[in-house]
Amino acid sequence: MERDRILIVGGGVCGLGVGWKLAKAGKRVVLFEKAPLRTGATWVSAGMLAPQMELKDEEETVLRLGRESLRRWKNYRDELEADADMSVDYRDDGTLFAAFGRDDVTQLRELYEDQIRTGLEVEWMSGSQTREMEPCLSRRASAGIYSSIEHQVDAAAVGDALIRAFQKCGGEIRDHTSVESVLIEDGCAVGVQLEGGVEEGSAIVVAAGAWSGLLGEMGALSPAPVRPVKGQIFTVQQPKEPLIRRVIWALLDGEFVYLAPKSDGRLMVGATVEERGFDTQPTIGAALKLLRPACEMLPGLRELPMIKWGVGLRPGSRDNAPILGKTTVERLFMATGHYRNGILFAPVTSEEVSAAVLTGETSETIAPYSLERFQK
Repeated sequence: MERDRILIVGGGVCGLGVGWKLAKAGKRVVLFEKAPLRTGATWVSAGMLAPQMELKDEEETVLRLGRESLRRWKNYRDELEADADMSVDYRDDGTLFAAFGRDDVTQLRELYEDQIRTGLEVEWMSGSQTREMEPCLSRRASAGIYSSIEHQVDAAAVGDALIRAFQKCGGEIRDHTSVESVLIEDGCAVGVQLEGGVEEGSAIVVAAGAWSGLLGEMGALSPAPVRPVKGQIFTVQQPKEPLIRRVIWALLDGEFVYLAPKSDGRLMVGATVEERGFDTQPTIGAALKLLRPACEMLPGLRELPMIKWGVGLRPGSRDNAPILGKTTVERLFMATGHYRNGILFAPVTSEEVSAAVLTGETSETIAPYSLERFQK
């Protein structure tokens, strides 16, 4: 058995991103994924890079991390596309948040005022301005908030690019390989327990998404406080002349829904947030919850063919913020708990966690998101 390898548990955007950076730095890296590649939450995500549109008072620390990661995204894109030799469909059309009723406008105005107080870059728009920006919206569109700095990518393309970049840099992927636990001896991570034996490593990175909480003891905390949060999302095909051209968040009769158009004509409609454990069955209730308000806000949606109904399991931590960097166990690192924002946080997770593995130090950027915050 070899100990001069870094072992990564999880083949989504976090595990692949950290693995790519480590392999590019010249390290031997082996990544384990329990499922077939390209079947996790990364490949179901809508790929929105929009930390501002979901701001809640209690999430302001996460907002700061999201804005920092968004700041890094274009450089991250350039490096990833060069290493993978493919596009991730980065689109900088901005994000529009529209309200469709009197009470919805009141709620949107409160959100706007919170964002302005926090120093965010947003613009208030009247109903006519909102409809002028996206003419196919319903005439009920009564107000909007526009953010020019919030963008999007094709999340599935990001995942595919990370696989290519990681492997081209020398990384090894073993999918269909389930890690049962992290092996810890005398306070130090020394390997992982697989179904068929033990693999030793010089460092272990837990990036197993919603399954991170099933890997046993993480030092003083057992298990890691990560749970699955089910999300269902629908994909339809737009015509050659698309109905919408930018990400739209909508608030209609108290219901939230978003629409994310891709350059190949796909339009993603999402997404539910369900505490259903590891259930991945699609449901009619989710279809009604998403498609009813979506069709009200964008009437032309009714005529579009549906091409996919996706279900993913997001990794939610106890406080729904990421878990990043060093742990109290020597040589054990975390890159999980990203909840709804795994794609947004990809640059900061890849760069900061890989740096922590290489240097043994956790930067100020991710220090507030260590596993230790749950051990106090």
